Amino acid sequence: MKVLITGAGSGIGLLTALVLAERHHYVYLATHTQKEADKVKKLIHAMHYDNADVIKADITISKDCDFLMKIPFDCLINNAAQTIGGSVLNADIEQMRRVYEVNLFSSFSLVQKAYQKFKENHRGRIVIMSSLTALAPVPFLGIYSSSKAAISSLVTTLRNENKFLDDNISFTLIEPGMYHTGFNQYMISYILDDQVFKNNNYDIYKLESAFFQIFEKRKLTSIVSKIVKAVEDKNPKKVYRAPFLQSLFCKLYNIIK
Repeated sequence: MKVLITGAGSGIGLLTALVLAERHHYVYLATHTQKEADKVKKLIHAMHYDNADVIKADITISKDCDFLMKIPFDCLINNAAQTIGGSVLNADIEQMRRVYEVNLFSSFSLVQKAYQKFKENHRGRIVIMSSLTALAPVPFLGIYSSSKAAISSLVTTLRNENKFLDDNISFTLIEPGMYHTGFNQYMISYILDDQVFKNNNYDIYKLESAFFQIFEKRKLTSIVSKIVKAVEDKNPKKVYRAPFLQSLFCKLYNIIK
């Protein structure tokens, strides 16, 4: 299968791309910046993969998205994301708009474009990354959590709408839990400058840091294996979640909340 994955410059996106290449898929790794692209190209070269290409593409730029659609892929992994942290009351609205632009509006514009591309060939797979925080929002990560909740809701709607269409295009949702990629640490760093909670922001920061230190999974294997299943399974599930215990907690939270 030929797979295009956005947000492939680091973390879950990069490791997923490498695993798929190792499993003999042809992988197109789209990175947000040229610096990321150059770094990933060196890695691909060092690993001697001849079934992987690296592309610098910003999904908020129309011409970049149009270029991506010219690539001969039959599976899209919509992984690109941006975030800010801190309290909702202290959030910079322009930064908040940027998070929603990347995570929601530009991402689903890409989904629409990919769907039209796949429709011509009467087949294709669209895998969309959300988060378990869509089910159980984490304090001081509210902007990110809410954007992911919107993604999960839209993908559910997409699948229900797609039942009325006679095509062979699937939509699969991936909801990762807490993994140690540096993403969470970046978000909670905003707490230190939070003016609404300035009287105790350091104590809150220490509490959040301890929370992630305890519950973050160090290895990405469990979630990457789920994404690979979404790409390879003959009949992919509607939703894949990992790690298991975090997924179970989120289900219980939604029952008793």
